[in-house]
Amino acid sequence: MLTISRLRDSAAAVSYYEKDDYYTAGSESSDAQGQWWGAAAQRLGLSGAVDPDSFKNLLDGKLPDGTSLKTTQPGWDLTFSAPKSVSIMVEAFGDARLREAHERAVKKALAYLQEHSTAYRQRGGWAWEGRQRQGDNLVAALFEHHTSRNMDPQLHTHAVMANVTQRADGRWVALESKPFYEDQKLGGMIYRAELAADAQRLGYAVEKTARDGSFELAAVPKPLIEAFSTRREDIERAMAERGLTGAKAAEQAALRTRSGKQPYSREAIAEHWKAQAQEHGFDGDRVLADALKTGDVTPTERFDDTRAILDASDRLSESEAAFLRGDLLRETLANGVGRLRLADASAAVRRYAAGGALRETRLGARDAWTTPKALEQEKRTLEAVQRGENAMSPVMSQREAAATLARTNLNDGQRKAATLIATSRDRFIGVLGRPGTGKTYMLGSARQLLESRGYTLKGLAGNADAARQLARESGIESSTLRKHLNAAERAWSALKNADPHEAAKLRVEHEKEAWVLDEASQVGSADMRKLSFLAERLGARVILIGDPQQLPAIGAGKPFAQMLPLMKHIELDELRRQTRDEHKAALRAAIQGDIPAAMARLKPDTRETPDRDQRLKAILEHWRAAGDDRAQTLMLTARNVDKTALNDGARDI
Repeated sequence: MLTISRLRDSAAAVSYYEKDDYYTAGSESSDAQGQWWGAAAQRLGLSGAVDPDSFKNLLDGKLPDGTSLKTTQPGWDLTFSAPKSVSIMVEAFGDARLREAHERAVKKALAYLQEHSTAYRQRGGWAWEGRQRQGDNLVAALFEHHTSRNMDPQLHTHAVMANVTQRADGRWVALESKPFYEDQKLGGMIYRAELAADAQRLGYAVEKTARDGSFELAAVPKPLIEAFSTRREDIERAMAERGLTGAKAAEQAALRTRSGKQPYSREAIAEHWKAQAQEHGFDGDRVLADALKTGDVTPTERFDDTRAILDASDRLSESEAAFLRGDLLRETLANGVGRLRLADASAAVRRYAAGGALRETRLGARDAWTTPKALEQEKRTLEAVQRGENAMSPVMSQREAAATLARTNLNDGQRKAATLIATSRDRFIGVLGRPGTGKTYMLGSARQLLESRGYTLKGLAGNADAARQLARESGIESSTLRKHLNAAERAWSALKNADPHEAAKLRVEHEKEAWVLDEASQVGSADMRKLSFLAERLGARVILIGDPQQLPAIGAGKPFAQMLPLMKHIELDELRRQTRDEHKAALRAAIQGDIPAAMARLKPDTRETPDRDQRLKAILEHWRAAGDDRAQTLMLTARNVDKTALNDGARDI
């Protein structure tokens, strides 16, 4: 497991890492001192044991060569934690071979991050050191610790990475941290893959315990692992009390529940751990002896690395049309934990890509893969949009539409959108707009225009609730996109199998259909390709409604954003949902990403109640007072435990 946290203060960091895991006088303590690591460390003349003064200077941006960097961020702590069963065998039963395997795995993961994840900022965007200097540009101090905060056995290494790297021109600059966070799971997976492979070579069979490639030594029983995981229980309990989930919440919970470690004797604590193990019926000395006697237990049957890559690619393709190269490597290693090392998986992916199963692409500044299937889906959808240009007869003339819409209270942008829908000669058109710009309200008028000429509108939404809301607000009979696609496929099948007379009749009916896809930005490439295919075959026109910047596609790809440059569309920008100027100003600020300004605009309408119980009581009272408007009044909270309390309270009103 790899966690990453920001360092807040250089002096505190030096004190913490030097003293966090120490022993009483007379005990073995040489490994409590950190060791320098990284190619940038070598360039700076830093090697061997970490000197506290040099460590602090480095975190302060003061380099040994006299360079001084102006940065307020000292660095980051990349913490590699061994599986609990490995910690038990190392710390309680003294298997030094496994400790060395842990150290090798840590350095293997760091080496990958050094080569592929190191970046710095420069004018015009990002420059990737991995592409320019093969990534030999990190400096870190490695501190190996042996216990958890609750004094359970927990082998882990803090790789304290200073905020400095050397550019290709020799200049020292601050790091860009984003790629390290992007590759955090990959770094952890590389560590687990290397450690699992070495553990088997050293005589320990491994068992995969989760899809992400987590594993434990098969010989160590689960009840003992749980008994020595009290620190994890503290963190999970703290998160549950606050109704929180996710890695960031776990990091914060760890900080909140952290207590100082106590000085201890390694010999004494190891005997204590052995006694606990015996209480659970575990004889670790025998397990160690068996591992030494048995030797390599790596399975000998051939491992299908192509299947591991294919499964990884399929899983990633479910949600993204393109994915980072590191993500494919991570999923492949997870599929082959205990069977694949980093070098094995990297070589297998290269062979797989060379066979044409993957295509090179870019995601922002980073190298990525896509699949021929994803490219083909996108290509066919865009070709359908192009074929749809001037493929339809307009529902009515510009003059007729203008005359009807003049009797409505639509604003100028909404009238233009409704006019486009009624007069366009294209099969595919779009209406863009931020929340509150009246897209759905405009559809009500557009519906009346089309229905007056005998057209049938069908609303499509991502889920049943959204479909009901679309129908309620626009008057358009609506269903889920999935249900509509299934019905359209049946219609296409009926059309293909009908006799010529019946087929002509069916085609006329479908050509009088307009499909209105709400929240089009949430539709992935596969569903958009199917929708465009069926619209062409049946002769229907398609109106795509949405905001490509609001919500990402649930499936793989971003077809709505790709279609926009190829099809006529109108953008609505006048806010209608908000009636008060300060609310409109707040929404505009939020749209532009200026959240502090948005909150400042809402300050007069904000009531702060610090006490939790009083706050929940006030929320429920406000909701009760809404009376008939309760169905349109939302109670929002960031914590699951508060959500439950509010829902329970609402039921009692």
